[in-house]
Amino acid sequence: MAQRPRHFQSARDPADELDGVLDALVRRSQAMLQPASLPPPTPLAEDVFAACEALARKAVGAPATAPAAPKPHWTRVVSFLLPVDKFPVPYDPPAEAAADPIMSTPARQKLMEALAGLTHELFAHPAIFLTPRILQLYVSTRALLNRPETIPTAFHLYAHKAMLVPGKGGAPPRYRDAKPHAASVAVPKPVADMALNAAFRRKDLTLALETIDESYGRLAWRQAKFLRKGVLPLAAFCLSPLAGWQIAGWVVKQQTTMDPEYFRMTSFGGIMSYIIFTSMLGFIVLTTVSDQMDRVSWVAGVPLRERWYREEERAALDRVACTWGIRDRLKRGEEEGEDWAVLKEWVGFKKMVLDKVERMDGMK
Repeated sequence: MAQRPRHFQSARDPADELDGVLDALVRRSQAMLQPASLPPPTPLAEDVFAACEALARKAVGAPATAPAAPKPHWTRVVSFLLPVDKFPVPYDPPAEAAADPIMSTPARQKLMEALAGLTHELFAHPAIFLTPRILQLYVSTRALLNRPETIPTAFHLYAHKAMLVPGKGGAPPRYRDAKPHAASVAVPKPVADMALNAAFRRKDLTLALETIDESYGRLAWRQAKFLRKGVLPLAAFCLSPLAGWQIAGWVVKQQTTMDPEYFRMTSFGGIMSYIIFTSMLGFIVLTTVSDQMDRVSWVAGVPLRERWYREEERAALDRVACTWGIRDRLKRGEEEGEDWAVLKEWVGFKKMVLDKVERMDGMK
């Protein structure tokens, strides 16, 4: 009998193949959590979450992630100095990937539900220590599966989850309390933006506001921002008197007409006056710049320090307003409905103003 051509040979069902991968992931996660009284190695846990994300990409037909191109040097400098990088733009959902017709079945939805449940179960397991990479993989997986409703809970758990620590000298393991306000548990900005885009894709305003509140609205985010962008300028300002005194001592040696001590004190006073005035002027400019604001701005009387700390939160709410509101700038202010009323009340509760009259077109 002649052999059947290769293209007529039966192929394995993609749904069965992905189900087999999911079963292998379940068995691997169960083996990782044995014994339950000891925390699994962090690299092993990260590998399991990475496998879950890869399976989610395969299930929805999304392409593999490519490394982002590095920003030019001048862009990094500007983004470090200014509050935000760019003007807020409304969210436009990306084009949907072409789904496999064989997988466009209830079996595919069942697979996605099982994968979403597995990732959340692993993320909430008491023995797993949550790292920034695990958080990023979890959010990416839930966003790919279009099930971001648990992301705000995951952000809260990331900051408040106690860590399982093995006992010493034969002692039983114990849980170490978390520090929810520490800078180490702040949600990274790319992860928060990914979660916010997932909420936009679901068109869920409540989910978007909860995501912002659990990421940019936390004290941990302010601590992290101060360590990342405020420590270096503050340290330079505190060390400026030493540098000014040394410069004044060098200037004294360049003249012979005045008393050295008097001239040094005068030079030091002039140098410090210049540094203090320039620093204050730069801080005022940095915290009062409003070119990046579109629909959400600050209420009069908010301290400048608080404006700098919470600029990312304001920018995120600005994106929400631009996404839910009318795109035509000349028709802004005509929005109606329960969602818009909730957004307006929420913005006011955060010491901000939605569509301030003097900032609207034709009202200046």
